[in-house]
Amino acid sequence: MLTDMKCRNAVCSPDAKRERLADSGGLYLEISPAGSKRWFWKYRYNGKEGRMALGSYPAVSLTAARKARDVARLQKSTGVDPVQVRRVEKLKAMNPEGDTFKVVALEWFSKQKAQWSDTHAVRVLRQLERDLFPWLGDRRQADIEPVELLATLRKIEARGAMETADRGLMVARQVWRYGVATGRVERDITGDLKGRCHPTAASTSRPSPILKSWESCCGPSKPTGEGSLCVPHCSSLRFCSSVQASFGVRRGLRSIWMGLSGPYLPPA
Repeated sequence: MLTDMKCRNAVCSPDAKRERLADSGGLYLEISPAGSKRWFWKYRYNGKEGRMALGSYPAVSLTAARKARDVARLQKSTGVDPVQVRRVEKLKAMNPEGDTFKVVALEWFSKQKAQWSDTHAVRVLRQLERDLFPWLGDRRQADIEPVELLATLRKIEARGAMETADRGLMVARQVWRYGVATGRVERDITGDLKGRCHPTAASTSRPSPILKSWESCCGPSKPTGEGSLCVPHCSSLRFCSSVQASFGVRRGLRSIWMGLSGPYLPPA
């Protein structure tokens, strides 16, 4: 066991690269030939030996070094590597701007903006400022619960803007992934909202033109299993003619379809 007097009087032998004075529990004081003294804690994690720097003596006293060793041992007892924990904490400290949702979102936006068109960038920023910041902007991103994000998106749905709510969720997902990558949050909570979306008006009221043509020609299609459709037999000629009719009318080529200019031919 070391004492404060031993630490003060400790010197490195002239023919040694360094001198180590052991205390207890893996703690030791390392003295260099130049006279500097540093605390280290030696430990084993996953079968490998490691060491953790605990500061310089006398700035870190013997008592303080023992307390730091005990904290690190407690972390190790929970199954984590205390050195890795320290590294992560240092990386998190490299985000001086803050960790609120608004700060993280604007930081993400500034890094993505150069890859977008001006129109898309304006649309994303407007959605953040109008739909997300008023309710989530000042909250620490790590403290936001999935139910809070869901409530925010439902405010958008209450306006009847279903597609806008879907885009809001996509924007939030990108912000959360950026937060995970920069150490602001531990996980992406937007995955917990999977399936909460209501079908948009566009998806329920405007079926695909090709599907409409098929059903008008061959009758309604019926689902038979996961990802499959059961459709009746239909002449490919009749179906193709029906699809051509659909797209011909949509392009305003009624005169062609009426036979005034010959059969309709789709553009190459």
